[in-house]
Order: sequence, then C-alpha cells, then structure tokens
Amino acid sequence: MGIATRLLAVLVPSMVVIMGVYAFIALHQRAELISEALIRETETLAQALRAVTDNAIRDGRYPDLDAVLSGVSEDPETFLVAVLEPSGEMLSGGTQVLPDCLPTGVIQAPPESGLRGWAECEGRVRWVSLPVREPARALLVARRATVVEQDEAHSRIRISLTTLALGGGAALVILLVLQSTLSRPLERILAGVRELGGPSTLEPIRLGRSAGELRYLAEAFNEMAKRLEEKRRTLVKEVEGRIALEGRVRREEKFAALGRLTGGLAHELGTPLNVIGVRAEAILESQETSEDARRQAREIVAEVERVAGLIRSLVHMARRDRLDPEPVDLAELVREVAPERLPGDIGGPTRPRLRLPPDPVIVEGDRNLLRHALLNLVTNAVQALASEEGERDEPGALDIILDLEGGWATVEILDDGPGVPPTDVPHLFEPFFTTKDVGEGMGLGLAIARGIIEEHGGSLELEVQEPRGVRAVVRLPQEPSALPGAGEEGASQ
Repeated sequence: MGIATRLLAVLVPSMVVIMGVYAFIALHQRAELISEALIRETETLAQALRAVTDNAIRDGRYPDLDAVLSGVSEDPETFLVAVLEPSGEMLSGGTQVLPDCLPTGVIQAPPESGLRGWAECEGRVRWVSLPVREPARALLVARRATVVEQDEAHSRIRISLTTLALGGGAALVILLVLQSTLSRPLERILAGVRELGGPSTLEPIRLGRSAGELRYLAEAFNEMAKRLEEKRRTLVKEVEGRIALEGRVRREEKFAALGRLTGGLAHELGTPLNVIGVRAEAILESQETSEDARRQAREIVAEVERVAGLIRSLVHMARRDRLDPEPVDLAELVREVAPERLPGDIGGPTRPRLRLPPDPVIVEGDRNLLRHALLNLVTNAVQALASEEGERDEPGALDIILDLEGGWATVEILDDGPGVPPTDVPHLFEPFFTTKDVGEGMGLGLAIARGIIEEHGGSLELEVQEPRGVRAVVRLPQEPSALPGAGEEGASQ
C-alpha cells in the first residue's frame, strides 16, 4: 500500500467522522428548534381555546364548546383536546377516558401558568394543561410531533447523502492532490534511484512547484547522482588506464621474449646471410656470369637485404632503440607501399584505389620504420585478397585513404577479403599469433606495426567490416611545423 493510499485511508474516514459529528449536532439543534416551535404553537392554541372555554362555561354554551373542540380534534396533528372536571372526568372534548399514555398529573389542578410536557403516545406528543373557569378544572391540549419526526428522518437521509457526497468528493480531491504532490514525485524519484548505477546516463529529476519539499529531495538526489557519475567516470578512466597499462606490460614481456629470440636469430642468421650476400655480389661482379645468373643473383641480394631488414626491425622493436626522427611525407610512403610497388608474389589480384591529399602530409618519425609498418598492413590486406584468388568473379578491392583531421594524419587501409573470425580479433596484435597457414607468416607483422606506430605517438586499430573485409586505421600526430598556423606562430616569435 502506497503512502498516498495510507494517507487517504486515514484522512477520509477522519473527515467522514468529523462531518458525521457535525451532522449529528446540526440535526439535534434543528430538532430542538422545531420542537420549540411546536411547543409555542401548542401553547398558543391552548391559550386561544382557554378563552373560548371560559366564555362557553360562563354562558353555559356547552354544545358550542363541544363543536369547537371537535373541530380542533379533526386536525391530524391533534392527539387530544378536552376540558376536565375537578373529578378528572371529561366535561367536553368528545372522549370519555383519558389515554393511559398521558401522565396522571394532567388531571390535577394546574397553576395559573399551566403545566406542560412530552409523552409517548404512538409517537411523541406535546401536551399543555391550563386552568379554566369552574365548574371545570383544566383544559388539556395534546399535539403530535409528526413534523419533528418526519423532519428528523428527512434530515438524517439528507445529511447522510450530503456526508457521503462530500466525503466522496473530498476523497477524490485528496487523491488527486496526493497523486500530483506526493505519489508521482515519489515514483519519479524512485525510478531515478532504480536507474542510478545503470549502464545509461541518468537524466536529472525535475519536479514542479506542486511537489513542495520533494523538489529539494529531487535536487539533492540529482546532485548526489552527478557526483556519483563523476566518480564513476573517473573510476572507468582509471580502470581503462590500468587495463591499458597491463596490456602494455604484457606486450613488453612478449617483446622481451621476442628480443631474446631475435638476438639469437640475428646471431645465427647474420653470418650465413652475409656469406650469401657476398657470394651473390661476387657473382654479379664476375665478368663470366651469364645474364640469367646475374638476374638470379640480383634476386638473391634483394631477398637477403629484405631478410636482414626484417631482422633489424625485430631487434629494434625488442630492444626499443632510440628513434632518429625526421620529417616524413606519409603520402610518399603510401605510394611506395601500394600494391603496384610490392613484389609479385604478394601482389595478388588487386585493383588498388589511392585517395591522397594534393599536398605532402608531414609527420615526425623514422622513415624506414614507418614504411615497414605500412608495408606490413598493406601486405596483410593483399595476402587476404590473394587467398581467394580463383574463388571470386572479380578482383578484390583495396582502398588506401590518407586524410588530415585535427592535427592527426590518418591512414585507412580497407580490403574486401574474407575478414577475420570474431574470436581471433582480440589476439591479432599478439606476437606470433597468425591466421595464416604454416610457413606463410610468423605472426609478427601486426605486432611490429603496432609497436612502431605507438612508438611514434600514434595508434593502430583493426575493425572487421560487414559483410566482409578488414579496416586498418593508423593515426599519427602531424609534425608541429606542418600544422595550420605554425608558420605564423613561428614568425611572430
């Protein structure tokens, strides 16, 4: 049971009781007023009949007296009208026996002022006894209180109906007032309490002036909810920062393991690669080498340089060597790593689309490392498209978009290849994790690319597209001198 219902259950009965008491008092007062009026009417009639009786006895006109008294007796409100002898017998009035319901004192000689009282004779009866001329003793007049009884009955019904109507109307008014000033404001506050701490942002509770003191409660609740929301956001940021820190720590641990591995690889592979490179260069420099052998030697030298560069990148990422930043044009790097410039074995059936700004996009960084990161991302996209070669009716689509936004350079690489299973997405940046077949990749490309981008103060994100494909987004801070207004600021300084 709500508080409004409880208040209604208390207020309405209390009000009905108060109205009932008031109605009882009013009814009693009305009955007294009507009774007084009836008494005065009876006494007035008795006084008039006494004069008639005295004159009739004095003149001996008893038949006339009987006629007058009989006429008065015909009134429905008249219970009894009679002239009594000293013996108590009826001298005139049309009846011979005094009703037993009247008190015996009425046959005694009344004083000059007369006697009066009430009796129960098939209803309430008001009687008056006045002294008259001898040989009679008293004039007795008794009138029924039918008007009083009927008025009381009608008044009870009328007052009862009025009380019920007023009680019902008051209950409705009280209910509406309680609903607007208590129930609805409390329901809104309760709904806010239930939503507090939920996933959605809590809207402030606003109450009208009719809510009274509940407005102050709602304002205090809004202030509390605001402080809790601020604390929640702070806590979320702290938790996100801690999670990011834990992720960086895990990556550092993995890169530490990678460092130990690459250190061994560099040592074990360095000498054989040098030997292979030297021998291939010797073949190129020999005058006796055929053109076909020269072509194969050039391919060997190129592959040796590629493997050596990969090892150097791994060693750099593992050891976190200090960068040697310089202004780098990202548009030029994108043109270099576009599929037309890639080796044929990973070119695949692509039809690349480049969208580049007309002006250079300058960032501060290590050109070779940034090129290597972009090349890894483009290579992944091209290999994803190449994995469906022969299974598609048309070549796969590869889009590379370079854009500027708020002091950041953004490179988007989008392909419509087979995509990545949702269960593999959280692990894509983990070292040595790969979705390719054995021998097609070591699972280091994305980890290295992300490390390079983050080391340059940027970010790398991968999104699985619907219905197919992957979207890689690289964000790098622009070189300060390339930002709008930088030249004017430098000139003013």
